[in-house]
Amino acid sequence: MSSITFRFATECEMTIKGKSYEDAYMKFKDFMHGDDSVQKDATVTVCPPESDQLYFSLDQQYKMYEIEQFKGSFAADIEARDQKVALTPADVGINHMWSGAVSKQLRTAHNPG
Repeated sequence: MSSITFRFATECEMTIKGKSYEDAYMKFKDFMHGDDSVQKDATVTVCPPESDQLYFSLDQQYKMYEIEQFKGSFAADIEARDQKVALTPADVGINHMWSGAVSKQLRTAHNPG
């Protein structure tokens, strides 16, 4: 099965339920310290990109490509990647935020990497 991973600057909202407000807060604290299991029970809403800077990789590979000025065309945005320079997350300073770059972080049941 084919997959495309997109990386962009955005806002998201995570709702965590707990037995109390403190319990929900402690779950968020665990998430902030790398506990991926918190995501399974949370409700996450992702908002559209804040900027036009957008990257993608195919099949969760380490190399990625920038989509310059998102066109809304698969041919122009994705297939034209042969003409673009392949980057690594380190090239643009996003190692810690790229699921293909770090074995544990950002990998979930929906994004097993």
